[in-house]
Amino acid sequence: QNLDLGFVKRIEYSASLRAALLQKSLKLNASVFTNSIEGMPIEPTSMMPSYFQIGYPNTSFNPVINYNNDKRWGFEVGASYDKKFGEFIGTNVVVALVWNPMIKNIFLRRRPYFDHSNVKCLKPVEENYDIYDMKAQGYSFPSGHSTTSVASTGSLAYFFRKKWLTIIAIVLPLLVGLSRVSLGVHYPTDVICGWTLGVAVVLLVPFLQDKIKNEWLFYGILLLTAVPGLFYCKSDDYFTGLGMLIGISAAVLFEERIVNFENTRKPLIMLLRMLFGSALFFALNALLKLPFNEAFLDSGTILAHLVRTLRYAIII
Repeated sequence: QNLDLGFVKRIEYSASLRAALLQKSLKLNASVFTNSIEGMPIEPTSMMPSYFQIGYPNTSFNPVINYNNDKRWGFEVGASYDKKFGEFIGTNVVVALVWNPMIKNIFLRRRPYFDHSNVKCLKPVEENYDIYDMKAQGYSFPSGHSTTSVASTGSLAYFFRKKWLTIIAIVLPLLVGLSRVSLGVHYPTDVICGWTLGVAVVLLVPFLQDKIKNEWLFYGILLLTAVPGLFYCKSDDYFTGLGMLIGISAAVLFEERIVNFENTRKPLIMLLRMLFGSALFFALNALLKLPFNEAFLDSGTILAHLVRTLRYAIII
């Protein structure tokens, strides 16, 4: 019997910090803790004579004392994004990727260096092809880079309503547009109309989504806006965008009904999701090309275009 035996003492300190940014779409949390346990009871066999411990039957005359201590500390950090933000910006950008080539295939405007010998092409769209290969280099009006730069940064500014994001949404597309002219691949009017189309996407798509509460109907209408291009578009970028629009429409509706994807605050899980998604994208892209030879995929036939559309719809 040990009359001095006392209770185990546990001391724990912790501090946590939580924050929400960009209208609670980005959530951050961090915590640090220290945990100390003193006086855990043990039988001090090494401190007592060996005959206090009887082997058989298993009996011990060793006293129990408060001896062992345990101390630990650690920290945890986490972040999570709102999936609605991803759906919002993804839908806007993909719509821009469809509407832009639909307009290009109406005007069929050649790039400046095709018709003006004093204009030098410093960076072609496809560097592995001849700069005068119309199919590879694509049409000029309106500028695709200008459209998508406004659609992406403008969607950020529209969703979060932050002044600094609005500044980025003005400055970055401006720089992109100026660079496209200086590289000799666009006329100024290409860039201006590309910016205008990007603004139209950022304003019109959210307006439709706000008015149409049924997501099936909303994405159905977006797909209907892309259907006319099937009758006159000949360029690969339209069929790529069409496939992506089909893919993201199906993905959002499938996720809402079946998957119900949960946000996470754990950076490791977020990183693993991103790496897995990227690996799956490239793997599927390569796998879906295997049944077809390169000549067929580049043939520009309607069947090749439909295969391209299906491939990107599955990948997204």
